[in-house]
Formats: sequence, C-alpha cells, structure tokens
Amino acid sequence: MNRNISIIKATGKPAANLHGSCAVIALSNIIGMTYEQATDWSIKNRLAARVIKSNGLEHVAGTTYGKSPDGFQTYKKLRPNAKVTRYLSQHLFNYYVRDAGKDANWSLEQTLEQSQADAIERRMKISTFVKNNPKGRHLIITRDHALALINGVLYNNNNENGRYSNQYLNYTVKF
Repeated sequence: MNRNISIIKATGKPAANLHGSCAVIALSNIIGMTYEQATDWSIKNRLAARVIKSNGLEHVAGTTYGKSPDGFQTYKKLRPNAKVTRYLSQHLFNYYVRDAGKDANWSLEQTLEQSQADAIERRMKISTFVKNNPKGRHLIITRDHALALINGVLYNNNNENGRYSNQYLNYTVKF
C-alpha cells in the first residue's frame, strides 16, 4: 500500500525526503498542501534551518523548530485549534508535571510555556500513539524524524521501508 501522498506540483511526482525535509512532507500530507506550499510555509515561519536548491526546486535542509520564536505554537497559524503535546521521560514528567506546585519556584504553567506546549504527557513510542489515536490528523516529531498520522495510518514520508514505530515521541501536533 502506497502511503505517500505528498506531491511536488512542479513535477507531479511524490516528494522524496531530500535533505532532511521529513517535517515538510509530513505537513504537506496532513494539511493537503503541495510540497512547494509546505516548503514555502516552513521557510516563511522559520521552521527550517536552511534552504538549498536542487533540480530547480527549493528544499528545506535540516528542518528544525528552534528557529521560530513561537516554536511548535507556529502550527496554530495553520489551524488555530491545533494542540501541541510535549512528551517527557518518567523522571522529568514526575518532576515537572506530577510534582509541579510543590516547588514554589516552578509550576506546570511555566513548564508548558517553556516547552511551547498545550499539554505534557509521559513519554511513549510512536506505535502506542498510533494505537491510541485512530482518528484525526497528527504531526509526529521524534528526536530525528517527523511523520504524519492521518486517521490511524502512519505516513512515513515516502520511505515505506523505514521503521520508526519504536522511536519515542518528542512532540505531537493535532490538527
């Protein structure tokens, strides 16, 4: 089953994960943009580390999220009701979430603001997240990859052979 729906409008072909553009392809899949539109939006909103030209097309090289002053909250420009969730290890979750408020110097609100998230949850694997979210459109961010989850189907950025279900989540954005 071909799970690759991101199309390069200029060529009419599926987008390939060139130069670290996995987040652009995932965004294209989730929102229904062409590859070029998703690339332009990512550049405009400073979600890209740099842009290179290859075969007459602009590609995002090394998509990052620290360049935008709004971080993951930038996705609310696309969908104001987007929900950003940050995933923490058990130890960090206990410190920042479960025990928040016990330390007068730190609160859950400060943790959310610093993480640029709307919610914080315990760390989980992609496979668990997929099983728990059979409906909706989600951008999944791991330590070194981005994928789209659309109504329970994981779109792996034109790399159907890649296996990422055992990676841990860093962030998800529900659109």
